[in-house]
Amino acid sequence: MRWNELHFILRTLFISAMQTDLDTASAILSQAPSDQAQRKIIKAVIKSKIEDEGILSENKKIFSEIDALSGERNNFIHGLWFSLPEEGIAVPSRHGDRRKKFQNVDNDADNLLEKISNTQTRVFELEKKIQTFWRTPKTR
Repeated sequence: MRWNELHFILRTLFISAMQTDLDTASAILSQAPSDQAQRKIIKAVIKSKIEDEGILSENKKIFSEIDALSGERNNFIHGLWFSLPEEGIAVPSRHGDRRKKFQNVDNDADNLLEKISNTQTRVFELEKKIQTFWRTPKTR
């Protein structure tokens, strides 16, 4: 649920960068076949529309962070899990090199949710900066 919230919040970046509305943003982004494809579109729009190095740098950091979180999230959501009670661990059964033993699945899940929440906050802050960018008179 929090992952879906994050992607909905990412639409605010698209809306601000394109100076459009939610319906238009949703119509465009819903055509993308995956969350990752939507993120690529949003990143590209911000890069092409915003001429502020600070915003662009923060944008790059946030999306790199989201891409990393995506891998962690996918391990939790899409992985097949086996419990090894004698060792007190749970082990995901797939995702190739990303296989990891989780000593405390509940704590790891809580940590992931906290990271997603922190990223949501950073996205809101970036969106405010983009809005300020558009309100600031430009000299050329």
